[in-house]
Amino acid sequence: MKLNDLFEKEIVSVFTGERLGDVYDVEIEEKSGFIQNIIIKNKITLFNLFSSRKFMSISWSSVKVIGEEIILVEDDYSNQTSLT
Repeated sequence: MKLNDLFEKEIVSVFTGERLGDVYDVEIEEKSGFIQNIIIKNKITLFNLFSSRKFMSISWSSVKVIGEEIILVEDDYSNQTSLT
């Protein structure tokens, strides 16, 4: 898989089935070259329409399955950081 392939995928929670958003960017550790976090752009819904939280960082260790169209992640909020 190429890094560019990640940007075509949607992030979905394993536990709730909620569509969290689309891959927006990735953070790569400089020395090792490994992906540290996936930055996702939150889906706009009625509940978060006026929220200031537009992006979310999800630890690469939370990724459980990468499919053809989606990436399944554990939505353990201790591994996620909200970004503005």
